[in-house]
Amino acid sequence: MSTNLRLLILIVAYKAEGTIRDVIKRIPVGLSNSFDTQILIIDDSSNDSTYALAKEASIEYAENLSIEVLRNPQNLGYGGNQQVGFQYAIQKHFDLIALVHGDGQYAPEILPELLNELLRGDVAGVIGSRMLVRRSALQGGMPLYKYVGNRILTLIQNKILKKNLSEFHSGYRLYRVAALKRIPFDRNTHGFNFDTQVCYQLFAAGEEVTEFPIPTYYGDEICYVDGIRYAWEVLIETGRWWAHQVGFYYDLRYACSSPRHSGVHYEQKLGFDSTHEYIQKIIGRSKSVLDLGCGSGQFGEALRANKCRVIGVDKNNLPHQEKLDGFYKIDLDEEVPPMCMREFDYVLLMDVVEHLTSPEGFLLDLFARLHPWTDQKIVISTGNVNFLLSRILILFGMFNYGSRGILDITHKRLFNLHSFKRLCTQTGYEIDNIIGVPAPFQQVLGKNWLSATLSKGNRVLIKLWQAGFSWQLIIVARRRPSPENLLLAALGNSQGQDGLVE
Repeated sequence: MSTNLRLLILIVAYKAEGTIRDVIKRIPVGLSNSFDTQILIIDDSSNDSTYALAKEASIEYAENLSIEVLRNPQNLGYGGNQQVGFQYAIQKHFDLIALVHGDGQYAPEILPELLNELLRGDVAGVIGSRMLVRRSALQGGMPLYKYVGNRILTLIQNKILKKNLSEFHSGYRLYRVAALKRIPFDRNTHGFNFDTQVCYQLFAAGEEVTEFPIPTYYGDEICYVDGIRYAWEVLIETGRWWAHQVGFYYDLRYACSSPRHSGVHYEQKLGFDSTHEYIQKIIGRSKSVLDLGCGSGQFGEALRANKCRVIGVDKNNLPHQEKLDGFYKIDLDEEVPPMCMREFDYVLLMDVVEHLTSPEGFLLDLFARLHPWTDQKIVISTGNVNFLLSRILILFGMFNYGSRGILDITHKRLFNLHSFKRLCTQTGYEIDNIIGVPAPFQQVLGKNWLSATLSKGNRVLIKLWQAGFSWQLIIVARRRPSPENLLLAALGNSQGQDGLVE
């Protein structure tokens, strides 16, 4: 396969004086026929002859291979060494990067096959897997305890990440440089957990990583990895990634842009205990609804399936206009929609007030546009910062924003039951009903017996203590008549009474 792509083969080396020349020699010269190929060797400040031998080899093989050799002024560690190589690939405008270890543990001979796999589909990276072929890792000399540990760790990671990789722990990796540019790899550890973090960052950015089988070779090279410490760091990192994804925790390393999933911040939450499910039941069928902060329009589309007429308002463009009966692009932080409110049975503010700079000001402006003496209702929802789990975490000194949930990083205001009620009553609304919503167990754990049991238990606890066990709060209210409305009503009623007296 001949391409115009630029390929950087990154060889990370530390105390590799006995293997570095052989690794260079084993790199297929024919790659230069398919790619604009360069080899970059980075010696991580070894206290042996690694750098000198690599420089000699770069001169010896200069006729067939373009080789540059760098030496870090201080030891950066496995991850830090890769960061230098990644930055080199980005600044020099390479398209692909292949990571090869200077100790010879991973076979450079199969680079062409790995590159074909990387270019075969729409993937950001390829992991050279020693586990895809059954028992090949053991036959290649992998110690039994490492084999078992690899299998167990990978099983846990697949379960939590909902992936199906044969292993996460091979250091033989190829990436598209464009994908690396979209992730903050500079925030990662300098240790051996770097590969795990890069893989998780790609997943967080909506990218895919695939695998290709590689031979396993364990020789007499020195292993600098503390297996127990590494396994513990992987488990902790997996927990961090999961907590960030479900919104319990905000980790800047996983705040990755996702071109494939841009424009949709909130997921549709129907079919289980959720704000969407409860509000859909409140509205019922054949109603006219104004959805302020409608997002992607998915919830409005679900209401329309119940014969409702839905007009949406959001500061972002609606991806598919046909989801709703009408749409207005308006930033609610700047103005209240100018349309006539009288025509709507329900006005929705679902998870909106916490995003406003002044929710009080917005609700007062909205109050002026709504009408008293009607059955028109306003439905407002928000997260409950007094949720018991949040309070326990704060008690132990943990106050973590997340990518979603109660402490969504985009929230400008936080509410508990008392402050939420006060927000509504002091801006002129009479509360008809307050509903506590359980934590989204089905969304986090999937729809199974465990999540159903937890959700049922949460509902019982909400009945006992709504302020402490509600994950979210829903208030159903109506506009309270103002003194002006009451005066006009009294004047009208008095005139009618005067007529009766006469």
